Amino acid sequence: FSSNDKNVVYPIPSLSVEKLKLVSKVRNMKGLKNKFILFNSSVVPRKNLHFLINIFKSSEISGSNIDLCVAGKLHDDKYSEDIKKMCEGNSNIKLLDYVDETEKAWLFLNAYAFVSPSCVEGFGIPVLDAASLGLRVIASNIPSHIEISQLMKDNERIRLLELSNVDDWIHELNQLNNLDLVMEDEINSRISNFCSCLSILKDRFEKNIVDLVT
Repeated sequence: FSSNDKNVVYPIPSLSVEKLKLVSKVRNMKGLKNKFILFNSSVVPRKNLHFLINIFKSSEISGSNIDLCVAGKLHDDKYSEDIKKMCEGNSNIKLLDYVDETEKAWLFLNAYAFVSPSCVEGFGIPVLDAASLGLRVIASNIPSHIEISQLMKDNERIRLLELSNVDDWIHELNQLNNLDLVMEDEINSRISNFCSCLSILKDRFEKNIVDLVT
């Protein structure tokens, strides 16, 4: 990790090593059969899911063997209803609704990429989860996502994009067609990356807490 700011206490990832190891040998969950990119957050306007769905529909991977999986609580409101309507008739968009921690661990371990086009975040724990695994991240270049990128010693897999530049988002999704991951190797690598990152983050968290209270 590259940040040296001792006055900031950063949170630790929400994923657990135990859950990741538990699901590492599970080959299918939630009925998912294709490769997929992952969105993980409650379905509320500031998460900008409508933007992502439109980008996905405009990309080359829409209609291919790569799905968009939306793992997040759908609410009883107009925004969630609008999201459902946007996805009608598109079998490549999977609205999974709420997922538990075991299902979430499997989704992060098996995704081809993680996407977060949020307009604003307090911090962005799902992006931190993905980055800690070494999963490819495509995210908006809002301050919280920039902070996460700067925290990572190896951030080559993190692409932060202007929300106003639609072409860049489509290009990044199109690039996923060129990926041919060996998932067994990828999963083992992600668990190893996560263990290393979690250890560093925990040590940093504890040290910064001590620095702040002494």
